[in-house]
Amino acid sequence: MAPVLAHTKVLVTGASGFIAAWICKTLIDHGYQVVGTVRSTPKGEYLQKLFKKDGHGKDKSSFVMVEGVEKDGAFDQVVVGVDAVQCMASPFHFKADDPQEFTGPAVSGIVGVLEGIKKNAPGVKRVVIASSVASIIYDKSSEIFNKTGWNATSPNEVKQKGKGTSAVHKYRASKVLVERAA
Repeated sequence: MAPVLAHTKVLVTGASGFIAAWICKTLIDHGYQVVGTVRSTPKGEYLQKLFKKDGHGKDKSSFVMVEGVEKDGAFDQVVVGVDAVQCMASPFHFKADDPQEFTGPAVSGIVGVLEGIKKNAPGVKRVVIASSVASIIYDKSSEIFNKTGWNATSPNEVKQKGKGTSAVHKYRASKVLVERAA
């Protein structure tokens, strides 16, 4: 695997999320140029203020708004010119009525980023996809987890109950589907 050296450009999807914002800050602190994706202008402005407060100017970070992550080609131009990609974007809230509000943007987002890299960013040396224990853990599980295990319970719950599925299972199902799509 080719190294990604400092002073190169890293795309961080979902940059306004808690963990992603810390990843951005850490990358900037280590000399990387960061391009973060956000889904709204206020989220981009929040990040600009956050990094400016930490003494990082616009020379180290920029932000791109990707409103329609479910649209074909949403990330095609965003990936151009980057050396590495950290995929951190995924809906994380418990307000969704329809499970598609989780799975749609999560799966389309990861597939869109990977397709965009394949089509338009042959210079990308590394892609890191944030995972979650939600993709393997399920209710009443007491086993030791490893790379061969999947949470089959949550996707089945969503399939059977649809909108009646608990918010926790909706989120967990989205994480399983993202892992499988990647």
